Amino acid sequence: MTNFLFARGARAAESALLAAVQEEVAAAQQDPAQLAQPVYVVVPSRELRDQLAIRLAHAGASLGVEVLSLHALALRLHRDAGEQPETHSAQVEVLARRAAEAQPELREALAGLQDGMGLAASSMRDLLSAQLTEGGMPIVAAARATAEAMQAAGVARPGDLQAAAAGWVESHLHARAVFVHGFADATGQAAALLRALLARGARMVVDLPSDPAAADRPDRGQSFVLDFVERLAGSEARAVAQQAWADSPQQDAPQLSQMHAAGAEDETRELAQRIRALLAEGVPAEEIGVVARTLPPYAVPLRRWFGELGIPFRGGAAPAALFPVHRRFQAVLAVLREGEDCPVDRWLDAVAEGSHSGALDPQRIADLRLAFRALGLGRLGQLDRFDEASALGERAAFPLPIRRGLVEVEPGEEGEADAAPEVDQPQLAFEQQYRAHRRSIPAGAFLQAFGAARGLVRAWRRLPARASLAEHALAVEKLLKSELGWRAEAFDREDNWLDLVRGLGEIDLGPCSRGEYLLMLEREARHFGARPLGGSAGVAVLDLTQARARTFQHLFVLGLNRGVFPRVVQADPILPDRARAALRIETGNQDLQLAERGHAEERYLFAQLCSAAPQVHLSWLRADEDGKELPPSPFLQRLWLSPSCALEEGGDGTLAVPRLRAELLARPQQARTGAEALIFAGLREDRAAWRALLPAVLPGGPALAAARADLLDEYEPDRRTPEGRKRAASFGPWSGLLPESLADSSTLFVTRLEAYARCGWQSFLNHALHLEAAPDPLADLPDIDPALLGSAVHGALETLLAGPEAAQGKPRKVGHPSELDQREHTLRAARQVAYAEDLRVPGLITALAMRAQPLVARALELEFAETGALHVIGCEEKAELEVKLPDGGVRRLAFLADRVDRGPDGAPVYVDYKTSRPPWKQKGAAKRAEKLAEAVLRGERLQVAAYAASQEGAAGRYLFLRRLAEAPEAAYSVGLHHDAPAIESFRTVAGELMAAREAGWAFARMETPDGKRPQACEWCELAEACLRHDSGARRRLVAQLDQSDDGLFELWTLPERKLEDEA
Repeated sequence: MTNFLFARGARAAESALLAAVQEEVAAAQQDPAQLAQPVYVVVPSRELRDQLAIRLAHAGASLGVEVLSLHALALRLHRDAGEQPETHSAQVEVLARRAAEAQPELREALAGLQDGMGLAASSMRDLLSAQLTEGGMPIVAAARATAEAMQAAGVARPGDLQAAAAGWVESHLHARAVFVHGFADATGQAAALLRALLARGARMVVDLPSDPAAADRPDRGQSFVLDFVERLAGSEARAVAQQAWADSPQQDAPQLSQMHAAGAEDETRELAQRIRALLAEGVPAEEIGVVARTLPPYAVPLRRWFGELGIPFRGGAAPAALFPVHRRFQAVLAVLREGEDCPVDRWLDAVAEGSHSGALDPQRIADLRLAFRALGLGRLGQLDRFDEASALGERAAFPLPIRRGLVEVEPGEEGEADAAPEVDQPQLAFEQQYRAHRRSIPAGAFLQAFGAARGLVRAWRRLPARASLAEHALAVEKLLKSELGWRAEAFDREDNWLDLVRGLGEIDLGPCSRGEYLLMLEREARHFGARPLGGSAGVAVLDLTQARARTFQHLFVLGLNRGVFPRVVQADPILPDRARAALRIETGNQDLQLAERGHAEERYLFAQLCSAAPQVHLSWLRADEDGKELPPSPFLQRLWLSPSCALEEGGDGTLAVPRLRAELLARPQQARTGAEALIFAGLREDRAAWRALLPAVLPGGPALAAARADLLDEYEPDRRTPEGRKRAASFGPWSGLLPESLADSSTLFVTRLEAYARCGWQSFLNHALHLEAAPDPLADLPDIDPALLGSAVHGALETLLAGPEAAQGKPRKVGHPSELDQREHTLRAARQVAYAEDLRVPGLITALAMRAQPLVARALELEFAETGALHVIGCEEKAELEVKLPDGGVRRLAFLADRVDRGPDGAPVYVDYKTSRPPWKQKGAAKRAEKLAEAVLRGERLQVAAYAASQEGAAGRYLFLRRLAEAPEAAYSVGLHHDAPAIESFRTVAGELMAAREAGWAFARMETPDGKRPQACEWCELAEACLRHDSGARRRLVAQLDQSDDGLFELWTLPERKLEDEA
C-alpha cells in the first residue's frame, strides 16, 4: 500500500501532494539528469488542474512537473503509440438503441414507452463503462452487440480511449514519477487506466475527510472512497486506509457559518455582498470559491449580481439556453423533427438573424407572429394549406391585431385608412386628436412569408427518410442555407454550425433513418453556442463535480436544501441495483456502479467541501421565489443537532425587507449600484432622490421615468405632505377622473353608453385607447365566440328579410323564407363575418354556419308565429333622439336597429336580435315588463328603451333566440312602447350617464357598493389594465366614492337601483 497517501480532508490531501512533488523536484535539482523525464500529476478535471499548477508554482515545485487530466494522459499515450484517437458518443447512442431494439425482450417491454430505447441505452452505457459485456441478460446481450458494432464501425467513447490507454502505460509512459490526485471514484474504463498507473509505480493521494460535525471521527461518507480504493488495490486496502486515517494528525476544524434566503436571486445578492466585502479586505479573488450542486439555477443571478458589484469570476459553463445561437439551433432541430407539425413560432425562431437570403425577412418576425396568430395558424402545415391571397384580398397591407400607440394627428390630417373608427360609432374628441394606428405587414412581405413556409415544407418533405450519414448531413445543410438563411459567415467562429452538421457524416454507420441522424445531431448540439459563465480569472464558480478536491481560503456552498444537496438518488428502471449486484457476483466485476452508493457519495462530497477551506459559508433557501417554503438539507440539520458544532438552527436571514432596510439605513455612505441606490431612496421614502435616480437606472429615457414617477404619486400618494393627502382623497386619471378633452363627445351611440354604465374604465380602455389582446393560436385556438355567432345570425337575417325597396325606406312585405334559403344565406353570412375577422381556419366557417342556422330558424319561427308576413322598413337602420342633461343641456344619442318594421298603427317597431337566452323567465307579462324597467333604471337595457323613445308611437323589443326550458314562449320577445313608464327612467339615466361621461368620469367598477365583485369583472378581457386585484386601490376608490357629491355617488350606485326606490 505504499502507492497510497491518505489524508484528512481536501486541504490536507493537497498539502500531502505538494510535499511529495517537492521531494521529486528537490531530487531533480540535485541530479538535473532526472529532468529528462517529467513528473506527471494526474487529476480528474481541468479546474483542479489549473489550481494545482498555480499551487505548485507558488511552492516552487513546478520545475519538470506537468499537471494533466486523466483523459489528456490517455490521449497522449495514444499519440505516443502512433494512434490518432477520436470519440463518437453520438454515433454510439444510435448503435446502442439499435442493439436494444434487436433484443425481443427489450423491444416488447420498452416499445410502448416514450424514448424507451433511450432508457435501455443509458443502462448499456454503464455496462460498457464497466467493461461488462458477458452474461445472459437481454440488456447485457445488447451491450455486447453494441461493443461489437462499435468495433466494426470504428467508433469509440471517451472511456474506451482510457481503457485502451492502459495497455500503453508500460511501454509509452515516460515519466520519472506519477501522482494521482482528486479521485474518489471512477468508471470501470477509467479505473483500468488508474490500475495500470499504480502498477507502474504511481502514487495516489486519497482524501478521507473527517465528520464536519465532529472532526475527531471519520465521516460516514468515507465508505464511498474506501470502496473505490478496494476496487483498485484489493480487499486489504480498506483496513489499511482506515488505520492510516486514525494515525494521521487531526486537522484544524473549519469555521462554519450559514445564511438562508428567499429565492436564488436573494441568495445570490447576499453572496455577492459578502464576497465584495472579502475582496475589500484584501482576500485574493482566486482564493474564494462558490459551489452549487448544479449551476443553471444560479447562472442568471450570478451574472447579474457579480456584474453589478464588479466581482471578477471564472469557471462554470453557463446554460446553453442563455445564448441566442443555441436557442436558434434548437428551433432548427424542432423544424427538422416535426416538419409540417412544427409550431410556427419555432420556425420563426429558426430563421437566421441578419440573413435576407431567403424569402422571409427576419426584421418582420415579430409582425409575422402576430399575423399568424390572428389567422389562427399555429403549424407549418396550416400555412402550407392556407389561401393567403383570399385573406389579403385587395388590401395593400395585412392589418395586425395590435396598434402602434397613440399618434397625434395634425389638424385636417386624415390618417391611415385602417385606423378609421367604426362606421357605427362617432369619434371622441380625444380620438379626433390622436389616432391608435394599427400595425400592418405590406402585402408583398405577407405573401412572401407564406411562400417561405411552403418552400420549407417542400424541402422538409425532400429530406431522405433513410440514407447514409453523409447524405443526411448534405440534405440538412442545404435546407438550412436555402430555406432558413443560415450562412457560416453570419456566426461567430466558435459557433461553426457547418462543422456540427457535417461532422456526423464522417462516420459510416450504414443506412440511417432521419430520426437517427437527428438524434445524433441533437446530442452533438447540446452545448452548441454556449459560453463560459464567467471570465478567465477571479472568484471560482463551480458545480459540485468541478469542485472536487479544490481548496480555498473562503468557500460558499449554495442551495443546501433537501432534494438538491443531497440529491434524490434514483434507481435505474432497466437495470436496478438488485440485477447489478447479481451481475457483480456472477462476473466478479466490481466496476459496475450501484445507485445506492449515491447516498454515500453525497455525504462524502459534503464532508470534502467542509474541509476545503478554513472559512466555509453554508447557504440554504427557506423559500423559493414564489414564497413556497423549502426544507433545509439533512446535512445542515445534522450540524444543528451536533453539540460540538457552533451552528444553530436557522442562521442569518438574508434580504427580508426589514433586514435589507436596516442594512441600507445603517450604512448610508456605502458604495452601491444604481439599482440599490434607487431601492435605498425608496426605503428612506425620499421621493425627490428616487425621482432623480429613476431615469439613470431604468431604461426608456426621462419621459418614461417621469411617467412612472407620476404613476407612483397616483397609486401611493405621499400622505406625509398636504399635497399627498389631498391627492389620496381626490380622484385622478388613474382612479377614474380623465381630462375633459378625453370624454367630450359629439353624437354618442347607445351601445357605448351601455358599456360606459357597465364600467367607465373598461369603456375608456376599449373605445379610446383601443386596447386589444392577441390570441395564441396554439394555446387558445380560434373559437366561435358570442360576438362572431351574433354577427353571423344578424347577417343572415338581414339578407333574408331586407330587400332593395327597404334600402329606400319603403316597407316591404316579406314571407317566411324557405329552409334552403335559410341555409344558403346563413352560410354566406358566416363566410363574410369570418373573412372580415381574418379567421380562415379550415372548417370554422362550416361550424359557424351550423351554430348559426338553428338561431336563424328560431328567429323566423318567433317572428312568423302569429302572422304570415312582416312589413320590413329596413335592416341595420340608424336613428337618433335627443337626451336632456341634468343641467338642461341637450345631446344627441344614436342607435342602430337590427330591423325596423311598420307596426299595426303605422309607427316603427325596432327589433334587436339577441343570440342569448331570455334573461327573465317569469310567466306573467307584467313581471317581465317590471324586470326590463328595472334593468333600464340600472343602465343595462338602454337600447330597447332608446328605440321606443326615438319618436311618438315607436316601440322597441328584444328578440331572444336561444331556448330556455322553463321560459314561456312570450318571454322570448320583450319590449317597450313609447308611453311606457320606463321611458322616462331611460331619459333620466341616459342624461346622467352622458353628463358624467362628458365630465370625464371613467372609474373602474372594481367593487359594488355592498362590497361584492361585479360579475362583469369575471369575463373582462382588459383586466390586466385594471387595479381590481389591488385591495388598497379598491379601498381608496370606495372611500372616494362614498365621500363624493350626490351626482357621482348616484353614478356609482347605479347598478343597485330598484323600482321601489324610484317610487
